[in-house]
Amino acid sequence: MFVAGFVWLPSLPAALGLGALLGLAGVHHFKAPRWRNVALLAAAIAGGFALVEVAAAFVAAAPVGASVMKIHTPSVWVAYDSVVGYRPRPDTRVEALATWQGETVFHRTYTIDGTGARATPGSAPTGDTYLFIGDSFVFGEGLADDETLPAQFAREIGYQDSEAKRHVVNLAVPGYGLNQLVRALETGLYDRYVTGPVKAVVTWIIPAQLSRVTGDADWFGDAPRYALGADGTPVYTGSFDAYRLANPLEGLGYLVRQNLKSMSIATGAALDRERMELFVALLARLQKLVRERYKAPLVVVYEWPDVLPASAEDTVLVPALEAIERLDVRLVSADRIFGERDRSTYLIPHDGHPSASLIRLVAKALAPQRDS
Repeated sequence: MFVAGFVWLPSLPAALGLGALLGLAGVHHFKAPRWRNVALLAAAIAGGFALVEVAAAFVAAAPVGASVMKIHTPSVWVAYDSVVGYRPRPDTRVEALATWQGETVFHRTYTIDGTGARATPGSAPTGDTYLFIGDSFVFGEGLADDETLPAQFAREIGYQDSEAKRHVVNLAVPGYGLNQLVRALETGLYDRYVTGPVKAVVTWIIPAQLSRVTGDADWFGDAPRYALGADGTPVYTGSFDAYRLANPLEGLGYLVRQNLKSMSIATGAALDRERMELFVALLARLQKLVRERYKAPLVVVYEWPDVLPASAEDTVLVPALEAIERLDVRLVSADRIFGERDRSTYLIPHDGHPSASLIRLVAKALAPQRDS
């Protein structure tokens, strides 16, 4: 019954609570002192862990947009890819519906073209190339094809010179991390999209991506895994699933972090430092690959704390950004673009992804300087 509880009950604390009840039932049922003590110990351990997990659930902040229900039609629109884990299916139109407490948050169509990139209205089929890579912020989750950052950027540079041909490509995929971006550059996955001199490669970083470099996401099993080599540069080690199978202790640590919030919190500080170091190293590697492969600059839009509040402890995010600022990349702060404006009006309600109005401001901040 205890094992079945882990399978059928909706949460881990509920399964542990069932284990505590079963242990107490054993105390009542068993007559031998030894077995009664074993049952009492089991009840105490399970009940203690259940209480700790309930407390940890209150302490741990829920991910932004966790309460939003999203339905995609077709339900499966990405396919396995041996290089980066998964990629959008070519020639697919995805109807994306998001609701919150019965209210529609957004209802949009994502058009994936024949090459597997998201359609970018306003982009020329050939010419100077701008590659946009990253996760859902660049892909444009919750936005129409013509509202995404690549599309609005193409429109902005079109205003500057309507005669120039500029090939703007949206290669971002929801859920991606720096792992996929680096691996794609290393293997030449993006080369087919280049039709002229690459003027820039653009990405967007957010704190949520830190956990992805260590594979702490349930969709990251087939994603490429990197570890820091002796010289501090990232080294590709295969997929996360393959590495965990070959290294059971690593796999066990991942399962514990995924299933026990209390253990995830307890080990969080040390793991965050590891993630920060690897994240910065992967970004440096990405910059180096962009320069070597395309002789182009890497432009990084960031929505990231850059000032530590006086009352806060020095955690990972501000030191990470300080390390990123020491890299020779062009940084564009989305927070500074917000300025004194009401932040909530520039995010999709309840979802947290950038709205079309914020994307328009970011596109304007990118376009003039990149073409100067």
